[in-house]
Amino acid sequence: MFEVGKSYSFTVDGVDGLGTSSYQVVAWEAPLLTLASLHEPDLILNTASARFLSAKPVDFDATAPMDISAFIKIDRS
Repeated sequence: MFEVGKSYSFTVDGVDGLGTSSYQVVAWEAPLLTLASLHEPDLILNTASARFLSAKPVDFDATAPMDISAFIKIDRS
């Protein structure tokens, strides 16, 4: 189901309600995922947990710095 090295957007039901974050899969030993991101230590996500809602592949590397110029138009004139 998950591909090591690929990044996904994960939706979980957390203490403060639904949350979505992007991570790269470092290891997959069903039902546990080891996940990495740029600004957080690696974490373990139990996909069998009722709090795990979904994961969708994304087309960027969740462990790489983002180029914000792709999202913001900067007028340099």
